[in-house]
Parts: sequence; structure tokens; C-alpha cells
Amino acid sequence: VSFTASGNVTSSGKPVVLNSDGTVSEVSGTAFSVGAQSSATESVNLANQSRISYDESANRAVAAYATSGTNNFTLVAGEISGSTITWGTPLVVESSISAGNTFDVCFDASNNCMVYTFKKSSTSIVTGCATLSGSVITADTANEASVNFNINRVYNVYDGTNNKVLVYGAANSTGAGTMWSVSVSGTTPTYSSSAALGSINFDNGDAVHDPDQQRIVVVTEGLAADTYAGSSMLVDCSGATPSSTSPVLFSSTNAYQPQIIYNTTDDKIVIGWYDNNNSSHISYIAGTVNAAGSTITYGTKTTQTGANLQYPSYGDMAYDPVGNQGLYVYYPSGGTYDTYMQTTTLSGTTVVIGSLNTIWDNPGSETYYYGSVVYDPDTSKLIFFYGPQASPSYPHGRVVTPPSTNLTATNFLGISDAAISSAASGNITIKGGIAATGLSSLTPASDYYVQDDGTITTVSSDVKAGKALSATAINLEYTS
Repeated sequence: VSFTASGNVTSSGKPVVLNSDGTVSEVSGTAFSVGAQSSATESVNLANQSRISYDESANRAVAAYATSGTNNFTLVAGEISGSTITWGTPLVVESSISAGNTFDVCFDASNNCMVYTFKKSSTSIVTGCATLSGSVITADTANEASVNFNINRVYNVYDGTNNKVLVYGAANSTGAGTMWSVSVSGTTPTYSSSAALGSINFDNGDAVHDPDQQRIVVVTEGLAADTYAGSSMLVDCSGATPSSTSPVLFSSTNAYQPQIIYNTTDDKIVIGWYDNNNSSHISYIAGTVNAAGSTITYGTKTTQTGANLQYPSYGDMAYDPVGNQGLYVYYPSGGTYDTYMQTTTLSGTTVVIGSLNTIWDNPGSETYYYGSVVYDPDTSKLIFFYGPQASPSYPHGRVVTPPSTNLTATNFLGISDAAISSAASGNITIKGGIAATGLSSLTPASDYYVQDDGTITTVSSDVKAGKALSATAINLEYTS
């Protein structure tokens, strides 16, 4: 059957997919891979947590961590080369900060600087700016800004609409969500007045900027008094002081450690969490933000089961725009202790579970501490920052190449009879026919499958091509 190609079909014998507009494309993709771990330093152990962001002007990842024992707040920059990351010299920004989940870092694109925040004492939060020259970090500590507040957890997220950083967290005494917007001029930050975040109790959480609706979406698990309800709020930073909507529940109870991403292709948010309503397995839900109506409309929760998907600890999420997929990194506490990355895609407002890939195959019960991830848009790779459980627990990084493909379980159409230039027409032998052009070295009577990278092999996959009739022909089996 003749079809018009979208993109070049490079030769005969290539598996092709049917696109939603009726054109065809050659099956293509990138295989999942993980680089070797690289230590950021071998003189201090990681403590409490880690955070990582990406400096788009310097093309470097910047990780933030505290050192075990001394609790020194430290920044370090790393650059990807192939499948490895090379770290610069760590910079101690502040000595002896308060212990706990009390620091964060994000990139301010309007000022090309990293904005960091840490809890200096039981009554003080400090925000400052750091700049990069290559992998060398310089912090402008002389112009740091501070507010008097006793915070339990602190988070940063950049608002690209209003060119501000939202600093938010939980009051240490009450758990009430509290926030500030921080404006940066050069490398000098300025705090707004404080405001209530959703008028709820706040605990573990995450946030992302929705550029389409020009709002920040904050999610939290709440406190025991709220039966750990999964709550989400829209935050508007356009005014002198940030304002928040009332909470919208994505789970009425038992939503632990929620993480959130924004899908730029589908203009949706996606939340993944430790779901105690689903036997402590990971669950996902997608939402549509409506800023004009101050609402978030959620689809149906996607659940799953399996030993390697239960009790996710130290989870973190990132969005991969190349594969248009979410990347959830975690390890299953009490399970295999391996570190996994699960991919997800969207079908409307339904989250579709993708592949489960092993980032780190640990011996025994060894695992990692305080992992965090960031997507590197320059290399289309993920950077995983963590500390190994086994002593010494030096801060480390790994480069992860996410799997990507245009092949799904249902869109395989057939095999090309010849090369087809983009926008030109050419013949495709479709399922139900016999493809006998451009194929070689097949084993007769063997079943062949289409792989994500466009090869046809005997390795089982979700997409069966058919059975080889000879060394150069496949019967493309038809399934409805």
C-alpha cells in the first residue's frame, strides 16, 4: 500500500509506524543505558538530602548537598561528556546549617544564576545567588537575603512567567504551608512578604511551573492530622506577594512523597507518589490546570503492582521532552534495593505506564541515600545525584540515557519496500502481507519482533513482526 512519509525512510526492509495524520515514519529510538558513577568529592559524606538543578547558560548541572557531621551547605557543578559526568571543585557556601530537609537550588533563567536557599538557624532562612564559569562556582554571599522564620522544609522553584523564585515550605511549629516570592537583580535577591500556601498543613512536597497557564503547581502529602491527603495548589507570583488557591485533592488520603512534572507537549501536569491506598505501590495521575478558573482537573489514577514498584523511597521525577515521557527514579524500600527508573506517557488525561529500567543493580541491601534527578536538555540525558549507603557515602552522579522510541504496541504498520524521501510516497508491505525486500540473514520459522530502535530481531518485544519464511522474507502476521 502506498503511503506518504513523514521524515525519511532510509531504505527497504525498514519497519514503519502509522502516524495519527495517516503518514508513516521509520521506527527509531534510543536504547536505555547508564554510565559509571562519578564522585563529586572523596573527602566528605552526604547527609540529609540532595538537590540538583541545571544551569542552561553554562550547560552544567548544579547539585546542592550538606556534609555529614559538619552539615556544611555545598554546591558543585558537573558537565556531561558521553555517558559520564565530570565534577568541578565543590564550594562550601555556608558552614553548619540546620540539619534536615532545609535547602534547595534552582536556575533563574532571567539572571543566568543559580538561586539557593537554606535554613541557617531555627529563626532564619537565607537565599543567595551563585554563578558559573565553566564548572567553577562563585556565590555572592555578601548580597544574600534572609527572612526570620522557623521552617521545617524548604523548596525553590523558578517561575519563568514572572521571573521570580518561589520559596516555600512548612512552619516548624504548626506545619502550615508558607511561601515567599524572591526577585533577583543581578545576583542580589529580595524577599516578598510571606503568604499562606493553600491554608493547609504541609509536609513532603514538590512543585513545577506551568508556562501555559502561568502558574506554579505545588503538591504535598500533608500531615498525619490530614490523613496525608494529597493536595495541590496553584500559586500566582505576578503580584508583590504570591497568592495561592485553596487545595485541590488528587488523593483524599495516604499520598506520600508526591513528585510532579509538567508535560510540555500535552500541557498537563503528572504526579507520581507512594500510594498507601494501593498497597504502597507507585501511582500516577495527570491534571489539567485552568488558571482562569483557579482549578486543576484530574483524570483517573493509574495504579500498578509488583515487588519492584512497592514502597518507593527517595523518589524524584523529571520530564524528557525528546521522548515526551515522565521519568520516575526511586528504590523500593524493603525490596530488591536496586534503583529503578520508570517511564510514563500520556493518553489524554490517563497516565500510561512504560518501561521499568534498572539504574543501579546493588548487591545485598546496599542502596543510595537522598537521590535527586535533573534532565540535561543539551545532551537529552538524565543526571542522577546521590550518596551510596555503604561507607564512605561520598556524593556521586550517574548519567542515564532514557529509552525513547516512536513505536507503540499498536502503531506498527509494516515494512518498507524501498527508501522514501520525506513528503514523498512509497510502498509499504503492511501486516497480513509478506515482506521480501531489503531483508537478510533471517532464520526460517523463527519469530521476529520490532525493537524500539528500529531493528528486527528474535528478542521478544511488545510488537511482533511475524515469522520468517526464508532468509529474506517475513510473513507479517495480522492481529486486530
